[in-house]
Amino acid sequence: MRKLLTFILIILICSLFFSCEKNNSNDELIKDLEDRINDLENQIENNLDSYVSEIDDIFSKPVSSTEGQPTAETFSDTAVSTEEQPTAETFSDTIVSTEEYQTTADIFEENVPHTKRVAYYNINSKEDIKFGLICIHDENSTSDKNFIESFKKAMANLGLSEKQYIIKTNVPENNDCYDAAVELVEEGCNIIFANSFGHEYYILEAANEYPDVQFCHATGTLAHTEKLDNFANAFASIHEGRYLTGVAAGMKLNEMIEEGKITADEALMGYVGAYTYAEVISGYTSFYLGAKSVCPTVNMKVHFAGSWYDEAAEKEAAITLINQNCVLISQHSDSMGAPTACEEAGVPNISYNGSTVSSCPNTFIISSKINWAPYYEYVVNTL
Repeated sequence: MRKLLTFILIILICSLFFSCEKNNSNDELIKDLEDRINDLENQIENNLDSYVSEIDDIFSKPVSSTEGQPTAETFSDTAVSTEEQPTAETFSDTIVSTEEYQTTADIFEENVPHTKRVAYYNINSKEDIKFGLICIHDENSTSDKNFIESFKKAMANLGLSEKQYIIKTNVPENNDCYDAAVELVEEGCNIIFANSFGHEYYILEAANEYPDVQFCHATGTLAHTEKLDNFANAFASIHEGRYLTGVAAGMKLNEMIEEGKITADEALMGYVGAYTYAEVISGYTSFYLGAKSVCPTVNMKVHFAGSWYDEAAEKEAAITLINQNCVLISQHSDSMGAPTACEEAGVPNISYNGSTVSSCPNTFIISSKINWAPYYEYVVNTL
């Protein structure tokens, strides 16, 4: 039910966001949004029963990751339609650094009746900890590289030895994920973390089977509804970082306009997205709004690669956008495909999950990433 409430609020909040007058100051906009959000929360709480019977099963099935992927979308003042682009996260009133982000987790909600058994982890000291990490790809993926590097940093910060953690890579979003989780349990892991959206159903299956092991999952949504004591979701407010990288993009566009490289009407950005998931949509919406805040004439096209990590498809998507006159490219995908295409074409690039300056010294501008180390440490210290 919390997922239902969140979905309804997201659509309405985003509609309000884009309906606000452009001439409002940031403080006025934030105050207006806060007041309207409070009103919406009260309305939904008061009418909850009437919503449930009609749409209670909306989220009961996994979303297809490949069907119906559009090839491109164009952003302008009228093209950013919240009816067509629901976002998974709203824009917070505080913007944080583009370098690293503290993560937040939906773990062990207080005051919520538990419908499942209580987990007992049999952990008396840090010497009893054994942490397993499941990654959809390996360190060739910028996303997985970031998860792995943060993981090793956290293990070192906690004083855990290399014998106290296991990393499994190239685990696809299918039953292999469940098998990997079972293997980690059999190898003595009492904490298991999976890093990809499509891992969730398989990790949840393992969590039901092994109540004495803590399972955590990045970017998922089911912890609120399943209410398992040993299953948690976690994600960061990365849309905030993407907003700031959008500001940097807008500044670069202004520089190009001032230098006569493009006209104001030619300020067109391209964005390589992985899937039409809410996580991706909220990210490129934030990026666009950040750019728009400093470069009013900017527009943006989005091209979906249909994969989290497919270097050829991502490079092709970037080339397509460049051929459509995009003069700056960003991405929510995990390979070097888009940055490489930009470097070869001499097009400014904003990357994701870490700097690409060593490979793309002539076109790299900035990158955003999530620092997962505090969350890994939080899980261990919680247990």
